[in-house]
Amino acid sequence: MSFFFFFFFFLITVGQTKVICTATIESRVPGFLRGQGKGWVTAEYSMLPRATNSRNQREATRGKLGGRTMEIQRLIGRSLRAVVDLEKIGERTLWIDCDV
Repeated sequence: MSFFFFFFFFLITVGQTKVICTATIESRVPGFLRGQGKGWVTAEYSMLPRATNSRNQREATRGKLGGRTMEIQRLIGRSLRAVVDLEKIGERTLWIDCDV
């Protein structure tokens, strides 16, 4: 069982693009990091249905993430892991959720 103990959100605007992000800290890490005393940062990304001129279908309803979405999620996660001291956050996971 996991325990969420911290949550916040923020809005990023670049031109007419707006990204709503939330961050949640979970008091556990993926299995490959258990017992190492280090944390993890990961991200989930989604383009909202009306983020384009014509409505997009949510990828969750299709049951499969597109390649673009997976690459954006990886980019966000890797970028944040590069600047976060994973040992200082202890065995916790920082989840970043981004909706465009």
